[in-house]
Amino acid sequence: MKKPIFLVGMMGAGKSSLGKALAQGLNLPFLDSDEWIEAKSQKSIAELFEKDGESGFRLWEKQFLDALNGECLIVATGGGLPCFHGNMDRLKELGTVFYLKLTVEQLVKRVSNNGERPLLTDVPDIQSKINDLLELRAEIYEQAHFILNGDGSIPELIEETERLLVTNKGLF
Repeated sequence: MKKPIFLVGMMGAGKSSLGKALAQGLNLPFLDSDEWIEAKSQKSIAELFEKDGESGFRLWEKQFLDALNGECLIVATGGGLPCFHGNMDRLKELGTVFYLKLTVEQLVKRVSNNGERPLLTDVPDIQSKINDLLELRAEIYEQAHFILNGDGSIPELIEETERLLVTNKGLF
């Protein structure tokens, strides 16, 4: 493996959790796009959304991708990152993309108690909002090289990811 591995999917899909575990298992560096953006901007994601709006935040995500140097690492992307500025095509050019797929119901369970999601702030019906976002994003997410059932355990997801990388070694 010579290129980055990108994990995409909705907020709450487990991209960061899987990414950290996968990086540890493969002895590779781990990078979270939201953490990078917060460090570079010196603002929280919520502050960026409040100050610059979603469009301003999406420009930070583009800067994040532009800053990648092709290093072999595991990258957890923000939920919307692949969906703007042609970023999914860019991710696929730079490395191998895995989509962590979950149902709306599974995602709602995972994000309902987390008040740090700007797109869910002051939303009266979280399930409807997540459903609407997923309907908009699913077609883009499904362009990933591989789709994983995100409801599996971390060890199961690592095993499946490694199996797919090994069996498709010549493609990437």
